[in-house]
Amino acid sequence: MRWLFLGLWVVGCESVDPKEEAVPSEICDNLEDDDLDDLADCADPDCAALCGEVCTNGTDDDLDGLIDCLDDDCDGLCPENCGDGRDNDADGAIDCDDRDCFGSCPEVCGDGFDNDGDGKVDCLDEECVDPSCDEICSDGRDNDADALIDCDDDDCNDPSCIENCTDGRDNDADGRVDCDDTDCDGACPEVCTDGRDNDADGRVDCEDDECAAVCDADGDGFYNADYGGDDCDDTRFEVNPSRPEICNGDEVLDDDCDGLFDEDDPDIDPLTLIAWARDEDGDGFGTLRDAMLACQAPAGFGFADTDCDDDRADINPSMPEICNVDEPVDDDCDGLVDDEDPDVTEDSYLEWYADRDGDGFGADDDFEYACSRPDGTAASSDDCDDADPEVGPPSLWYEDSDRDGFGAGDPLDPTPSCFWPDPRARPDWIGLDCGPDDPTIYPGAEDVCEDGIDQDCDGVDAPCSGPGGCPTLDPGSCAFAAPSYVSDLYLSPSTGCTPMNIAFDGTYYYGYSGGTPSCELHRWDDSGTFLDEHVPGIDGRSVITQVGCAGPLMLNAYNDRTIYVETSPESYSPSFDLSGGTIDSQSVLGYDQVRDLFVSQAYSGLTVDRWRSDGSHDGTLVLTGGGAHGTYASAVTNNGCYLTFSAGTLYSFDGDSGAFVDSTSLVGVSSANYSFGYANGRVFVNDGGGWRGYSIGM
Repeated sequence: MRWLFLGLWVVGCESVDPKEEAVPSEICDNLEDDDLDDLADCADPDCAALCGEVCTNGTDDDLDGLIDCLDDDCDGLCPENCGDGRDNDADGAIDCDDRDCFGSCPEVCGDGFDNDGDGKVDCLDEECVDPSCDEICSDGRDNDADALIDCDDDDCNDPSCIENCTDGRDNDADGRVDCDDTDCDGACPEVCTDGRDNDADGRVDCEDDECAAVCDADGDGFYNADYGGDDCDDTRFEVNPSRPEICNGDEVLDDDCDGLFDEDDPDIDPLTLIAWARDEDGDGFGTLRDAMLACQAPAGFGFADTDCDDDRADINPSMPEICNVDEPVDDDCDGLVDDEDPDVTEDSYLEWYADRDGDGFGADDDFEYACSRPDGTAASSDDCDDADPEVGPPSLWYEDSDRDGFGAGDPLDPTPSCFWPDPRARPDWIGLDCGPDDPTIYPGAEDVCEDGIDQDCDGVDAPCSGPGGCPTLDPGSCAFAAPSYVSDLYLSPSTGCTPMNIAFDGTYYYGYSGGTPSCELHRWDDSGTFLDEHVPGIDGRSVITQVGCAGPLMLNAYNDRTIYVETSPESYSPSFDLSGGTIDSQSVLGYDQVRDLFVSQAYSGLTVDRWRSDGSHDGTLVLTGGGAHGTYASAVTNNGCYLTFSAGTLYSFDGDSGAFVDSTSLVGVSSANYSFGYANGRVFVNDGGGWRGYSIGM
């Protein structure tokens, strides 16, 4: 900037000395010393207001009170001043953030620099006490600022530290915490299994009195095996190496701690063994068959000689005595049955009502409790008039037009009542007449077989045949045609279970077996070719067929009075029971189609029980004469002869008198072969692999 000075001379009265004319001002940018003070331009203080600070002349050039580098006009031209809050060297870092200040600043923890210039960076510097720092376990400082110093700090598990026996830490980093560390011996209670004297009393583990309750908890003088002793059960005083091995009731114990239990231990006291007997029905009680000494009941055995019926699991000494409506049973095996037993459960009693008129219906004004029906009582209590045997319970009444004692047609009154509406009316409780105009047709009348008339009103005309509607056969000679016979048919396999008997229905042979309900019923064609097998689900004893018709296949189970009839392929249902007589547990049931009778021969005996096709007992037949012929099966031929078999010899008896008729030999059969049967004109003997058939012409 150039300054223009205008001179004004004033002419007055006084004269002016030319030597005193005005001094010019400094022009600050012409590089001349205008005011003749030897300072040119900005070097002249007169230019301070117009010129910036000169940073190296020691002068406050801009008259702001700040000289050289103290003036912020010099930022970028000066070295960093580490405490003025300015970036003096214009490198983007102010004061102690600027590396130029390192050595004159306090240490900053975590920036990776030695801020104070002491040769130690960040957390290695004593000035750094900060949570970002790791505790140094031997420097006497709280490096991580958690108020815990060195080994008192949880971060310090270090060999330089001493184990603190109660803080739950492995202070000395030897892998053992507190009292597990040998450094703590003498400061800890005794541990009974570590082989150390933890409490420093001179006694180790179980030798220390403090361990008595642990090492010998039952106080029998033998240490627990878990603590180096030989007591195998330290909860029981009576179990230790000094005790004898004995049976312990329901428990299985190794009394003498030798690793052997009960009867497996040859040292067992024999006086403690229990006699067990075979338990056929699996109820835990047996009978004196194949007794065995043992502590616990072996499989298939129970308490000896205490089961009064070892074929029924619901009968044994542990069962309550109850009323059995269908048959009297000694449920609890105390020798007393039903009403005879004072222990019979009261809630099983039946109510029996006084039947004063004897018509089978009682009145509710008088009753008593009993298992079996007492004389003069009835199961019902709805007799309309218990003084009149002609009057029963309330019923529908029907007209008896043919005067046969049974009504028919529509009821005279739709509501059951005790009222007798008409002298010719009959109640429904006596049955309805299926032939209302024929006095020979009524419920219970004798049904003439196969006459096309249902005289007894049971819905079917009685067949002149055996069960299932099959015809009866004609009797024939029981003599054999030859002194011996050779097998001409072999049916194999027989069965996976015990083979029992065989039958033929006109098309197929059937072989039945026994032992369990899982045993099979096998089937072959008439040439002996095996066809198939299935499991009826019945513990088989007998298979029964009928010749000359498509009647149902019938099965009889082991020691069972029930005849099971095939209701659909491979499906069987109970049909009827055989009442009275004797069915031996080992006997096979047969069928006499000549006489329409089921037959069963006593085991190793000659008495044959027979039942009619309705299940009623027809009496017994005793087979006589003929020498030795004990067996447990009697086969009946198609012509009604009864056969027995023993030791390779076949015996024949008359089916009416039981008298011996003839005998013959079966070639290739030993005395060991025992199962035999008759089917389709052949006698079959099972040889263990199959059924060997002999045509005997009967």
